[in-house]
Amino acid sequence: MPITETRLAQSARHVAEGKRIVARQRELVAKGKAAGHDTFNAERLLDQFERTLAIFEDDLRAIQAKQIREQAALRLETSSEGQGGVDGLLGTQSNAESSGSAE
Repeated sequence: MPITETRLAQSARHVAEGKRIVARQRELVAKGKAAGHDTFNAERLLDQFERTLAIFEDDLRAIQAKQIREQAALRLETSSEGQGGVDGLLGTQSNAESSGSAE
């Protein structure tokens, strides 16, 4: 894993590799059954691969959700800063206009 790989990229890679492994194991189970072999152990292994993949997928969703929350918070913070500047400016203009109209 490159040092620069982000947690999101790493998690996405784990999911992709997990899907590949599960698909391959499913093929092996199907071929074994078709050939009349005992597939008990291969099916147990497939079950473990599927459970591991589910963990990887949950982790990826959690990372993506956290990233979305952080981006939304950043946008909100940036938006609030921009509005504060505009509100301050409008407030100053309104005060100037009201003092000008009172004269």
